[in-house]
Amino acid sequence: MVSLNTTNTVGRLYVYYRMIPLICIGCLLLSAGAGIGLTPNPYRGHAVQGRVVQRVVTPCDTYTRKNGKHTTTTRHKCKVKYVYNVNGVEYKHTDVIDVATPLSEGSAIRVNYNPSDPNDHKVNYGDPLLAAGVLSAVGCCMCCIGTVVILTSQKVKGAATTFMVGNVARRVLKN
Repeated sequence: MVSLNTTNTVGRLYVYYRMIPLICIGCLLLSAGAGIGLTPNPYRGHAVQGRVVQRVVTPCDTYTRKNGKHTTTTRHKCKVKYVYNVNGVEYKHTDVIDVATPLSEGSAIRVNYNPSDPNDHKVNYGDPLLAAGVLSAVGCCMCCIGTVVILTSQKVKGAATTFMVGNVARRVLKN
């Protein structure tokens, strides 16, 4: 008895061609997110409320940033002198601070500091943990989707052909 191999090698190769880059990019995003999240950050979790003592340059520089096709955000860069207290010691600094509303004397600001050297600080510091989490989640989803599609194309008869024909049909109909 002679047995013929009726598997669609072209369809499977097409699936591999499309999914292997997706899995690789997913792994890169997952690695980048883990790298950002695991990097030691001396400012994380150490914040105090500071206060603007004086605006050095009046008025603040104003600029508009485009957020998408139809939305813009107005931001202000203010050069100010400010103070903050850590363990009863007052620290004074002058810096340019980028904020949504112009700062005036007495305005409250968030100051993140390094506990081993409170003079080392960041104003309005955004912790990169959210970006790390999003990168890792997107990377994980890309890896999972690519893996499921490849495994489906191997185990389910005709899945690779359906995937390939569906993509070709979409391109033909688009043009």
